Amino acid sequence: MDLQVNRTTDGLTVTLHADHDEARLLGSELEQLPESVVALFDVLLDLRGGTDVPLEQWREHLRALRRLELWLAAPMRVAIREHAAAGGSYGDLARALRVSRSTAQYQRDQVLSEPPHPSEGAVRRIPPEPEPDRAAEPTVVNYAAPGSTVGIQATTVNGVDI
Repeated sequence: MDLQVNRTTDGLTVTLHADHDEARLLGSELEQLPESVVALFDVLLDLRGGTDVPLEQWREHLRALRRLELWLAAPMRVAIREHAAAGGSYGDLARALRVSRSTAQYQRDQVLSEPPHPSEGAVRRIPPEPEPDRAAEPTVVNYAAPGSTVGIQATTVNGVDI
């Protein structure tokens, strides 16, 4: 997987390239990622923009950030479980997470004390292959919130987001 950032006089272009196998393994997460990143950037723009943001916009921001938080929680829990299973210490986890050892210990103990959440199973599940009879023509989708200056373009080939 490759991420390219190109700065121009018109702004900034971010391109994520996933090869066919990576795109197949990531499946629908590649559809969710652009929307989540745009939502995060919209929050940052409103926080840093120095303008009054209406209450309803803050509600939208909070909903979007909560979706992103939940979306990231399952891979984090699985990674913590895998780190522990591989023999990782609390200290090593603390360094990886850039938190204190006691915080790392608390987080790992919390994760390991509970059975895996169903969303953790989804992290490990490989999405189904796209239908083979679909045309090999790319489909381009632009993601942007209404009134937003942030946009992301996603391309799909044979039903696989790239």
